[in-house]
Amino acid sequence: MLSTIASAQGLRVLKQNYVLGFGIFLKLLKSPQELVWLGQKISDKSRLKKYTQGALDFEKAQEKSDENLCSQVCPNNFAIHSESFERMQPNTGEHLLDFLNEKSEFKGFHQRTLGYCYGHTTLQRKFNYLAVFDPDNKYGADIPNVEKERKWKRFYRKRINRIKRGKATVIPGFNNLREFCANPIIKKILKEKTVEEWRDNAARLGGVSLFLKGLNELNKKTVDKRVNDIRAALAVNITPKIYMTNSKRPMFMHIISVYDVIDDSDGSTRLCILDNHQYEDQLIGCQTYLRIYPDGRMFYPAWEEPERDVEGWVRHFGFTHENLREVIRFTKTKVKLCRELTECKRN
Repeated sequence: MLSTIASAQGLRVLKQNYVLGFGIFLKLLKSPQELVWLGQKISDKSRLKKYTQGALDFEKAQEKSDENLCSQVCPNNFAIHSESFERMQPNTGEHLLDFLNEKSEFKGFHQRTLGYCYGHTTLQRKFNYLAVFDPDNKYGADIPNVEKERKWKRFYRKRINRIKRGKATVIPGFNNLREFCANPIIKKILKEKTVEEWRDNAARLGGVSLFLKGLNELNKKTVDKRVNDIRAALAVNITPKIYMTNSKRPMFMHIISVYDVIDDSDGSTRLCILDNHQYEDQLIGCQTYLRIYPDGRMFYPAWEEPERDVEGWVRHFGFTHENLREVIRFTKTKVKLCRELTECKRN
């Protein structure tokens, strides 16, 4: 009997790893399309400049009028993300996923051999920037009866898939991401998407390049520039997605989001981190942070745990390869949906 159970478990593990491995293989085959994305960098930089300046000028550019103008309600720049930026603050946890990037969370669900920090961080940020939760269904979606589980599940899976593809989407019947994710059917789908997001981002040429970059130690000038770039992003409602590598184990990489920057009295700076290994009670008030000392050294206290074969010192950090491309896409699709839902007046 025990040998039969062991054989069944072995086949299940083999199948899961085969599916994941085959998915990675397909993504690597598709990676040459990133050469096309390199050609889009010029237009991305142009849009970045436009959206950034638009967000900085938004307050003073608003018309002193009660009219429902699109330029006020659905600004075509990073100001459109002001509410999303607030969601990325871990004050209550209402807008965080209801599961962590921990092995126990995927037990019995997937044979987890690697951390899914890339997938967890990416999916959580997409929901906060793209999901429009509509608890009272004021937009009139035709929600199937929950008792018809297959139709109900298909209804929400389609919306989850749209968000995963980077499309702003209405999620009717729920108040926020935490409530949405607490539903066991939804949680299982979101865990699937976490694994897919990890595969889609890590198994690309750009993902491989991050690991290669992470082997190098940064000098103080580069560290200071990246901190300033993060400040600039936060100032226009962008919560940057960054990677960092460990000094002791350079191939050990962690992908997280930064929600604030704090300058301390000792001259050091803290990047306040949304770490996918922790819930909001360990995140609020910048409890989880990457400390950057005046000489450019970097330390991440969350890595100083006995069960981890790493140390707190950080070798390298920077923006993930798709960070800018994602935010620009978020802006375009968010403006479009906003104008459809509000029927604002174009000016």
